[in-house]
Amino acid sequence: MLRHPVRALTGASAAVLLGAMLSACDITIGAAEVTLKEEKRFTVAGQASLDLSTFDGSIQVRGWDRNEVLVEVVKHGRDQAIVDQIAVSATQKNGTITIEVSRPAIAEAVTWGTSPSASLVVTAPIQSALVARSGDGSITLTRLAGKVELRTDDGSIRITEVKGDLMARTGDGSVRAEDFEGSADIETGDGSVSLEGIVRRLRLDTRDGSVQLRVREGSVMESDWSVTTGDGGMRIELPEGFSANLDATTGDGRIVIDDLRGGRPERAEEERATRSDEERSERARRSARIALGAGGRSLTLRSGDGTITVRRR
Repeated sequence: MLRHPVRALTGASAAVLLGAMLSACDITIGAAEVTLKEEKRFTVAGQASLDLSTFDGSIQVRGWDRNEVLVEVVKHGRDQAIVDQIAVSATQKNGTITIEVSRPAIAEAVTWGTSPSASLVVTAPIQSALVARSGDGSITLTRLAGKVELRTDDGSIRITEVKGDLMARTGDGSVRAEDFEGSADIETGDGSVSLEGIVRRLRLDTRDGSVQLRVREGSVMESDWSVTTGDGGMRIELPEGFSANLDATTGDGRIVIDDLRGGRPERAEEERATRSDEERSERARRSARIALGAGGRSLTLRSGDGTITVRRR
């Protein structure tokens, strides 16, 4: 007996819907791709520890005032067969929640259409340690306190209201940190770097891009600081009373020292023994070593090609 085509279609749709309900996920099928969402929840006690990774896709993490971790995995693919092969491993062991999303094997043979990806949207307790890795995608982190390690092969990194020890790496993309407090080690292969906050330890490095550093009052150098760009300008803003031994050099550009009262010049190209007050407030040259305030730790600034500007806030 032949089945009615409408009934057959309805039965297939019901099967898809039932499968989605059983796996706690949502499926959206469009003309160009398939999107599937999965949700996972974990209860934690005290500080949370997160280890997140995806082969391709963005990662967003934000803090909240709950002893719970909510993970949303959003899968994208050319068709249902590829999306179904995007595997999500979710475990909670020894206080660490691990989310690992793997590339579908079938995608390796596909050379056309939408590339598969899986994005992570995570909400966790504010007091959390975090490791987040993406093969290709941006990383965004908001309102977290703890040790943080962020890595993406290709994508920007955005950090807001984060307190703790930060390590951020991107092969290609800009890095921006606002309202930060703690120690920062930031590196990008290609992109600008911007950091604003209360800093204790610091290393900023970009092979190609501008650098902007705004050091807020309350910052103390617990070690020597290093800021480097292979190609780009640099702007450093320091609070009143900040003490350091400034060592700045640019390969092609100039150095502008603006309103650093109390600085004692030690060495500078074409520097005269006597300067007027106006010349002391702004000096343009390619290298400078100056004791700021009481001196102390070394603040090293290096640009392969670009102007370095240092000023009081």
